[in-house]
Amino acid sequence: LARLFQAAVGIRAFCGFPRTRHFHQAIYHVVLPTNFTEDPEFQERTQDSVAGVVRERNYIIAQRADGSTARVNLGRDGKPVMALVKLVPQRKSVVVSYPIKAVSTTWYSREAVQAYIQKPHDPTCNNHPELVEEAQHEMGILGTGSFHGVSVVKHVRETEEAIIETWESPECSCEAVLTRATWRNPDGTVQGTTEQIATAIHLGEPDPSLFEIPADFAEKPPSVVANETSRKVHNRDFPSDSLRKLGSADKAYRDSQAHRPNN
Repeated sequence: LARLFQAAVGIRAFCGFPRTRHFHQAIYHVVLPTNFTEDPEFQERTQDSVAGVVRERNYIIAQRADGSTARVNLGRDGKPVMALVKLVPQRKSVVVSYPIKAVSTTWYSREAVQAYIQKPHDPTCNNHPELVEEAQHEMGILGTGSFHGVSVVKHVRETEEAIIETWESPECSCEAVLTRATWRNPDGTVQGTTEQIATAIHLGEPDPSLFEIPADFAEKPPSVVANETSRKVHNRDFPSDSLRKLGSADKAYRDSQAHRPNN
């Protein structure tokens, strides 16, 4: 939830849209150690010891030829729970919560969308000119290969908290089709490992239903959607620290309404 809203608002929200028009649909499988929070979007760690049991989640990432993207988090029954849909022609990002039947829509100016569509981009996935210089220097290339029928470039990045390996596919506009992170405690010991791995990749125009926004869902600010969804799904309030961080998302959400068509 937290990362969904962070991706939906702010000036950098459109940086993930492709500059090359490869379109595809991929289903991902997520594995988390039990000492991670229930929602894999948090990527926040606790001080519990790493247990032998893992939790698994699935989600779909889809990308249209016009640059629009959709990420749909699936429940254990395979039905959508949350979605982040970025629609380039409409200049908006929409977080959709199916459990509470609500949406949170952030709008963008034409200039903001155009600027990020035209950002520098390396279609080979060997370099990332769109990243800040420090982040670019942190990345190293492990090699190349293939995965589910598409070519991949394998990167590794090491931070104080984790060693993160990613496989990016040029056919999928450098979308990461595999991410494996080994998280470390301050003393260097391993705290846990998370994996997000594509289990199927389909090149071609994705399922249109992934980009549909329910017309009867209520419009609400990001923090309200996050808290009400947490209560509905997990029977508890959204973590207070994460909720405070959504204050900036709420402000960006309110400010963005000035870019809404016919406003």
